[in-house]
Amino acid sequence: MDRRGQRIYIDSNVFLNFIYEIPERPDLVDSSIRLLENVTECKYFLVASDALIREIKKVTKWNTEQIRENVFRPYEIMNKIEWVRLTRKTAEEALYLSSIYGIHPKDAIHAAMALMFDCWLITFDHDLKRASKKADMPVHDPRDLS
Repeated sequence: MDRRGQRIYIDSNVFLNFIYEIPERPDLVDSSIRLLENVTECKYFLVASDALIREIKKVTKWNTEQIRENVFRPYEIMNKIEWVRLTRKTAEEALYLSSIYGIHPKDAIHAAMALMFDCWLITFDHDLKRASKKADMPVHDPRDLS
């Protein structure tokens, strides 16, 4: 474990629940908020990627600077985040995970990022959790961590 807390890579669905605070699913919103509060309390250390930014951009229509300011700035200020980039090696790992375990290609990128950067994968996505467990990856639902 990182001295700053367990390294976690959070799927975009967790951040989108945090951003939009969907009233129909207060359990998802609350667990997303608690998880991110735990990052500031050093229980977890956040690893995020350019692929994550791209997914959030598609839904929010924010540009990269708005996403970094509105979502990630507190973790940057507190040095609780490491930014990583999608590389050819990570893309190849994602392709492997997608083809062998049936993970959706976009989800496979997040799974590969978590794997390559020694993180727990955090997601609400049932299919991604099931496939990641088959691949023997540490995967958790935010509701189980708060």
